[in-house]
Amino acid sequence: MPAPPLKATADHYNRISRERIARAARIYSSNNDAGAALGMAPGAFGRACRRYGIETPWARHLRERREAKERRAR
Repeated sequence: MPAPPLKATADHYNRISRERIARAARIYSSNNDAGAALGMAPGAFGRACRRYGIETPWARHLRERREAKERRAR
């Protein structure tokens, strides 16, 4: 029988550098994909972004939609 998967701990999340989180937030188009790339849940990824002041992929999506709507209104 295979061993159960290891559970990520808070210490694991603290070891992921700000640069890696920022890079994942830029590269991926969703919090799900970015979190999976770093081995963390989407919610944990969002919390890590907030802790470091990084715009999440979802927040970027909303900002870009808002800016496009404002450009069309002019």
